[in-house]
Amino acid sequence: MRRQNRLPLPPWWAVLFFAPISYWLLAHLLPRWQTPNPYLNLVLKSAAPALAPFMTAGLVLIAAALGWGRWQRRQLLDQQRDLESLRHLRWQDFERLVGEYYRRHGWRVQETGGGGADGGIDLVLKRNNETWLVQCKRFAQTAINVKVVRELLGVVASERATGGIFITTSTFTRDANAFAKGQRLDLVDGETLLKRIQDVQKGKTLPEKLAITTEAPIATTAPEPRTLSESLIVHCPQCGSRMVRRTAKQGKNQGQTFWGCSQYPACRGIRPI
Repeated sequence: MRRQNRLPLPPWWAVLFFAPISYWLLAHLLPRWQTPNPYLNLVLKSAAPALAPFMTAGLVLIAAALGWGRWQRRQLLDQQRDLESLRHLRWQDFERLVGEYYRRHGWRVQETGGGGADGGIDLVLKRNNETWLVQCKRFAQTAINVKVVRELLGVVASERATGGIFITTSTFTRDANAFAKGQRLDLVDGETLLKRIQDVQKGKTLPEKLAITTEAPIATTAPEPRTLSESLIVHCPQCGSRMVRRTAKQGKNQGQTFWGCSQYPACRGIRPI
């Protein structure tokens, strides 16, 4: 099931900028607007000026609420001093903190709320032509296992995103780190997250493009493959694992080659070649 797209909230200053414009439109422009319908002309001349102050006041209140929320997010990040303070945050505040971290680096952040039909994705980061899907887990001791990381990669593949980022206040299992090697994944454990927060508090910035910081970063240049099949890295549509070339041994497709999940028989995902 595909992730539901939710419209991001506008910045507070944009709403505040539109407030006096809305007053001018309702109080001065619309009453002078003439249409072929005389009843509509009467409504525009009488109702629009009466609505003008209420519309303007409403937009100012919305801008104030958005500005307050933005200030709270900045304070949320600036007040963190150690790993324990991160682990004691509510899960909603933890997601907001992570979103604020990337906003300060120039990313457009969409908060999805996690769970449900979005595949567990909590944040969507966008900048230039890149889209990164972020999953946040606020745990004290529980290590993130490979199953959860594999599911994130599956969502990244289905959404055709640039990559995925898994952020936790705990750690990752050895299998999870091994699976992430060479994948478009960034696994951020508690200690790494704390260091990154401290860096942004000091004014340090991220590079223009996000880097993969797992144990085995992706090489910037790959050796020239000998065959086309060697150049392909195909991921399973069901679990996100790498797929391997197989040959059907029986049935109506006997002798034909196809992509089969490397986790078979635990996963029976296939793709045609």
